[in-house]
Amino acid sequence: MSDTESSSSSPGDKFVEQVFSSYQDLYDEIETGERMEHDLMPRLVRHLFLDALGFSPSDYEQEDDWNDVRFYDDERNPVIVVEGKKRDVDAEEGIDQAFRYASSTTYVRYLIATNVDKMLVYRRCDESEADETDTVSARN
Repeated sequence: MSDTESSSSSPGDKFVEQVFSSYQDLYDEIETGERMEHDLMPRLVRHLFLDALGFSPSDYEQEDDWNDVRFYDDERNPVIVVEGKKRDVDAEEGIDQAFRYASSTTYVRYLIATNVDKMLVYRRCDESEADETDTVSARN
């Protein structure tokens, strides 16, 4: 896997570990097979969130040709923000967008930016334990 950022999660927080484990499996599959660029984000969403984490198709919606994906809780509050970038764009460019979106709601718990080759996962937290703060405090 190329440039995957790992995250230190709080005790009992298995979400980040599951995301990275499933991401590694998907990345290995992508690198050994022939896959079209336009197919990557839908496959990433399906593999990580539907198959590995147990979300259902009604739990998310995508915008802008799969560049922006939001996952919702049972009350339809956005809890996970995924900012997808093309493979030739640095995944870090999606973090600012994810933070801006998260600042508009108190429900977002995880902010994710990926270009498939690199994935950044932030967990929303108190400012005192944050790695990054931009109207929202989060830990990488």
